[in-house]
Amino acid sequence: PFDYAKEDNDLMAAGYAMTIGNLDEAEKFAQRSAANNIANYKGVEMLGEVNYNRAMQSQNPEEKNRLLENAKNYYLQSINQKDDYADAYLGLGAVYFQQRDMNNALASFEKCLSIDKHNLNACLFAAGCCRHFVSMKNTESLAYAQQALSYYKRADKLNPDNPDITLNIGFLYSYLNDCPNCIKFLSKVVNFQGLTEAQR
Repeated sequence: PFDYAKEDNDLMAAGYAMTIGNLDEAEKFAQRSAANNIANYKGVEMLGEVNYNRAMQSQNPEEKNRLLENAKNYYLQSINQKDDYADAYLGLGAVYFQQRDMNNALASFEKCLSIDKHNLNACLFAAGCCRHFVSMKNTESLAYAQQALSYYKRADKLNPDNPDITLNIGFLYSYLNDCPNCIKFLSKVVNFQGLTEAQR
């Protein structure tokens, strides 16, 4: 029989509140989840999500930085409680990404993918980190371009025919001077209505 005592209703309520954008309610239930001795690390991670989302909504730079640090601490606490929880590494990487700490961001996304190889967001974030390093135009740019391409191709398998992913693959093939593959991928999106003028 199903053991309802192990069902974290607080976490589910927090998740629902996050989905509808009620961060105050999400925080309240996440705090309960973090202390109900069912899977506390999930509640702690959810508190990280609450603070991260508040940071993304803040127009005040100081408040945004403070909320990002709060989120980081919650994600690290969650990882300390369960070191193979992919969601916490994804959140931690997102915080580092916002803080422009791309080395730690990429390491966090790679750790997330080592646990959950089908995590689309981790693939896209990791690719974004690599593209940052490509833009630095140094001796490692070529290797990072190849790494970014690898992440985008993984993302393409997880989310086929997504125009943004296809476009990025095409641009990276262009950077790598692979004209046949560049044409192959860019031709798929040339008529896509959502492209900006710059992308065209």
